[in-house]
Amino acid sequence: ALTSVGGSLDIRSDAKLDALTSVGGSLYIWSDAKLDALTSVGGSLYIWSDAKLDALTSVGGSLDIRSDAKLDALTSVGGSLDIRSDAKLDAGALTSVGGHLLPDAETAKARLEEVARHALADPANLDMRKWHNESGGCGTSHCISGWAVHLAGDDGYKLEREVQQPTAGVILLGVEASKLFYLSNEAARSALHRVLDGKPAL
Repeated sequence: ALTSVGGSLDIRSDAKLDALTSVGGSLYIWSDAKLDALTSVGGSLYIWSDAKLDALTSVGGSLDIRSDAKLDALTSVGGSLDIRSDAKLDAGALTSVGGHLLPDAETAKARLEEVARHALADPANLDMRKWHNESGGCGTSHCISGWAVHLAGDDGYKLEREVQQPTAGVILLGVEASKLFYLSNEAARSALHRVLDGKPAL
């Protein structure tokens, strides 16, 4: 039985690889795959189909999620983390992304509330089409992730240069907030109002 792949692995049809424990390169999952023993991916992991990888503890490169993913044992992502708005990542053990620790729940909540207060203070403050938007002398607007960076000051902009967006937003606001990063302006405003009302954003 196949236990390891030194390079990259591309799964485009239903696959049952029960004994596979490691992929040295990148892993692309386009279809349902049974990878119960997989513990590490050395490169990047791209998930375009619902995936349940119970034993996976680390991804050396980036993690790109376009569908629902259950990664209960995942503790670290070495590169960027990008979760599209129609996807869901269930990774309660994840503690670091891009070499940075993720905030605890209370810190993430407080930061998102601060973002909501600033973004909703004026309708012109929120622009979900750009991380940061300085135009025509009208002041600066940001998306949700961009506001998190802006409010973190020099440290936030340094982080953004290091890991880029949306990963900087994930590191500052936590994984749960990342589902807000691709919303429309209207949907984002509604979500931020719910945050200030003490309700779940989505």
